[in-house]
Amino acid sequence: MARVETTTPVHEIERALFAIFRGSQGTKLHRQASRAAGVELDRAGFGALVALGDQRLRMSELATRQGLDISTVSRRVAQLETAGLVERSADPADGRAAVMSLTPAGREVVASISELRRELLEAVVADWSEDDRREFARLLARFAEDMSVFKVEG
Repeated sequence: MARVETTTPVHEIERALFAIFRGSQGTKLHRQASRAAGVELDRAGFGALVALGDQRLRMSELATRQGLDISTVSRRVAQLETAGLVERSADPADGRAAVMSLTPAGREVVASISELRRELLEAVVADWSEDDRREFARLLARFAEDMSVFKVEG
């Protein structure tokens, strides 16, 4: 007997997210943006740069922001330091600890890659009405917020 597939909004959301995150287009875009910025930077490295932003963070704070263990973040930061995008300095509050911050080159890379991503998004929604853009932005922000508080055990 043929199986009848039920399509619900949740099924449609799952399929759309899979299409976005399965990697091919997103990975190609990221690779292209990284090269245009003059670096070879994977998505995880870019995520670490964005998480640092304009702040000085201890490794533990950066790990918490990224939802990763310290050893993973430590390896990533070491690679970013080697690339000249992140620097360590003594924590003013506790000289025994180190804080990480973006170098001017790191800030430039974040700005460049972010601009290229925004240009792509602008092209994708170019034919959408302003109301559709605003509604999508509102719902996507709500979805991201709700996902951030939903805890997955692992």
